Amino acid sequence: MDTNINRVATELNEWKAREERFEKIFSPSILKDPAFLREKLSFYNHVQAKYGQSANDEEKITLRILAGQRMELRDQLYPSLLRKLYHFITRPFEEKRIQQQATQKQQGNLRALGDLMKKHGFDPAPDKLFAHVNQGQKSFTIPISHFVSESEKINYNLSFSKQHDGTYRFDHYQASLQSAKDSRQVVSQVFKTDAKDAIRAEQAQHLLAGRALMREGFDHSGAPKPKWIQLDFTDKDPSGNHKIKQFLHSYGFELEKATERLLQNQHISQENKQNFLEALQRGERQPLTITRGNDSVKLFVEANPQFKTVNIFDEHAKKISIGEALGEKAIKEQIRALAPKQQLSSHRSKKNGVSI
Repeated sequence: MDTNINRVATELNEWKAREERFEKIFSPSILKDPAFLREKLSFYNHVQAKYGQSANDEEKITLRILAGQRMELRDQLYPSLLRKLYHFITRPFEEKRIQQQATQKQQGNLRALGDLMKKHGFDPAPDKLFAHVNQGQKSFTIPISHFVSESEKINYNLSFSKQHDGTYRFDHYQASLQSAKDSRQVVSQVFKTDAKDAIRAEQAQHLLAGRALMREGFDHSGAPKPKWIQLDFTDKDPSGNHKIKQFLHSYGFELEKATERLLQNQHISQENKQNFLEALQRGERQPLTITRGNDSVKLFVEANPQFKTVNIFDEHAKKISIGEALGEKAIKEQIRALAPKQQLSSHRSKKNGVSI
């Protein structure tokens, strides 16, 4: 744990802010109300029990001061000797109960955060989560990064915030796709985590790379109709996020039809074809090896719903047309090259009196 962080002081400051809110709701006299003072004593007892075993020197000092405040408050609320004796006897059991509740609550919160991180495609990182949650900060971030390729690196910053009940929530994450050669070449986007169809880490990577992916969608009657989404790098919202282009089912993009010409006459099984199409739907740039004459050619393909087609790249990542991919351009050039020779041959034959 960071020894510069005083968790006890943090909790006391949060209580102070709570007092200020109640003063505005009611009046300054509420702070002397017996009901409110009992809540305050309960809070002090909770903090004492929760952090009583702390090894942090700053927290130890704060707890010793708090102990005096607790005693004064208890004497004010319960002046009789019998009540003091009762609190003295029951306090150890109460503190143990509070410690157990705090531990169970924290463990449950850590499990929930880990599950949500996993759902969004991130390593739960239990050690990092525990270290941050145990510090009691109002908010914290966990950075994650890895190389996508030799030329690109993806960076994620996962943001968490503390709630009123003391638990933490995984609010959002910022994803940045960065050039490994030039750190200034970077594309970033913030993705929320509370949506039912929230974007997962690998989907964020595909979107930042400029690719489109298929998402769940529904028509006016509520029937499921998938849609395609893609970041609009020419337009941003007020928060600085790129706006999202949507291509609904009614837009008319059919992936299977867009790849039909590319896949026809290729010896590709139905299973491999389905896997290929599903990869494009996920937003991947999918490798595809096709047979062209006697040669095997490796291509890379990605969906392009806006223009109702697919983008095709050669093995050097150069974008090419479908005609170039299928070798049709080369065939046409050969035909054009042969045409003058055929015409010359025909002319010579006629000149020599030979009909062809």
